[in-house]
Amino acid sequence: MKNNLPKIAFIGAVTFEELTGSHILFYRLFKKYPPEKLLVIGSHKSRGTDSQIKRLPNVKYYIIEEHNGFPTANHPTSKYPPVRIFQKWWHYKPFFKACKNSIIKEVEAFQPDIILSLTMNIHWYIAYLISKELKIPLDLVLHDRWEPNVGNKNVCAYLQPKFKEVFQYARKRFCISPTMERYYYRQTGIHSDVLYPIGNESTVRLEKQQKEDKNPLTVVYFGNIWGNQPSLIDLAHILDKKEMRLVLFTNRDLSFFEANGLKSKNVEANGFLKNEDLLSWCKEQADILYLPMYFDKGEQDMIQCSFPSKLVDYLSTGLPIILQAPKIASIIKFAELNKDSPFAEVLIDDNIEVLETAMQKLSDSTYRKSLGDNSLKVWKKYFSADIIRSSFLEHYKKNNIV
Repeated sequence: MKNNLPKIAFIGAVTFEELTGSHILFYRLFKKYPPEKLLVIGSHKSRGTDSQIKRLPNVKYYIIEEHNGFPTANHPTSKYPPVRIFQKWWHYKPFFKACKNSIIKEVEAFQPDIILSLTMNIHWYIAYLISKELKIPLDLVLHDRWEPNVGNKNVCAYLQPKFKEVFQYARKRFCISPTMERYYYRQTGIHSDVLYPIGNESTVRLEKQQKEDKNPLTVVYFGNIWGNQPSLIDLAHILDKKEMRLVLFTNRDLSFFEANGLKSKNVEANGFLKNEDLLSWCKEQADILYLPMYFDKGEQDMIQCSFPSKLVDYLSTGLPIILQAPKIASIIKFAELNKDSPFAEVLIDDNIEVLETAMQKLSDSTYRKSLGDNSLKVWKKYFSADIIRSSFLEHYKKNNIV
């Protein structure tokens, strides 16, 4: 099989590193891929130090800004301003041209069977230009909507019809959830394949030993906190009244909660951990995992499209979960799909009363164990590494590429 796998040139805004989000999903997906058959062209460096970066061994990485002064929000250069401050669509013209000319030489030398791109930011368009010029099939992976990563309404308006053009041009499209697939079908009239996020095979323990009841119970949230997330504030207040603990692994410190009226000491705010260390900590220390999404009307498209990769890691711990999101959210639809194996307390309202009721139910250790056991069943059914990799390669078999 190894000799029959296609050569893939990845061009996108996220490089393959064992960090978080789309970084780690691609790292896991291609972890066992023949390194000589993979070229990774990333648009930015990792924010971590060299000692923290764990890339795929023996795979060639081409970091664009190292070669032609490519700008990003975090790594501006003198040659171009940061991408996020481009105000008009024509500001992108020299940017597109320089990137295409730099990358195309690497792609030509590699001679891939497929160009693969992740539709974040605008790099899917560069991948499209190279695909057309070299006449190499283009496949797209869609994890989120690309518009929020551009950050400029004028530029988004210019690129929107181009996105539809690229979407229609692509040979294959992989959406991260069924709700996202339906969303883009309504936008374009074209069906996509569903490729769920991939779990971490090295840290998942498929037999979970339930801890004895202890006081206080520990609820954990990990992931970025953008803006004001009222549900986390509500949860902190509820846990404070119940003498329970909230532990966060995120980009915020305690001042965020203090500014929102929380004066107790039941909240512990930590920075991010490496994925493996984080999951190990949760399996040993946590009792409940919390996954909220925004209820703001302006965020509804994003909530419907995105499928938080943290849900995959949450499920792998064998712990009960609280899902709090609008009814249209992808994670709520996923929970409904698995209603015969309930793994979470599902809350489709954002008021403090429903959250308080959920915490009362989860104070029962037998109920927590039931949800936790189902978490592992659902993880094994949908997100195990072998299942996702096999599903991904099956698409290439059907199209006579493998």
